[in-house]
Amino acid sequence: MSNQLLYPSPIEAAISRIESLLGDSKNYISRRALALLLLQKDPILRSQLEQEPYFLEIERIIAETQATMSQSLTFEIAQSRHQLAMAIEQDVAIQPHKHRTFKHEWLHQLTVHPITGIPILALVLYFGIYQFVGVFGGGTLVDGIEGFFESQINPVVNSLVAAIIPWQVIQDLLANDYGIITLGILLRRRNSFAYCYDFLSHVFPLRR
Repeated sequence: MSNQLLYPSPIEAAISRIESLLGDSKNYISRRALALLLLQKDPILRSQLEQEPYFLEIERIIAETQATMSQSLTFEIAQSRHQLAMAIEQDVAIQPHKHRTFKHEWLHQLTVHPITGIPILALVLYFGIYQFVGVFGGGTLVDGIEGFFESQINPVVNSLVAAIIPWQVIQDLLANDYGIITLGILLRRRNSFAYCYDFLSHVFPLRR
């Protein structure tokens, strides 16, 4: 199998036309690479060439080529490269259990395509991050743990401390509302969720 990278025919035709306009390039990269950068509207290269007399012709070629494609030129070029990379992987990778082909990767195709990938990303962020971590983890789970300790654990600790230690000052230090054992254990478990929640809240907009 040939691993030569060929783009859709309209893009290949545009590359040839732009290459002929560029002439002898003074850059360290090939004219084909420069043509591909121009088709993808690379801002640095465009700023370097916008004063050249052939720049308007290049712009016209890019516009004509874009009109023939259903997706953006940047997407089409990236898709062609991705397909070649997958074909190379199929040639060199060993799949002992199941031979995987590109056409069977339907989930992969759904996630990388902009039309389906963006809604999937939004669903993952909303349900996986906001609802699960923010609402359930930061709200329901933390409140449930706090209620369990206040109703089940703390009364037992208070009774044991009162039975063992007769001095009220020491009892208040270890148990009751603000004791080291009762309040400290509860805060330690609450903070383990709070630390994770606080970290993720700096990355994603979680529930406050």
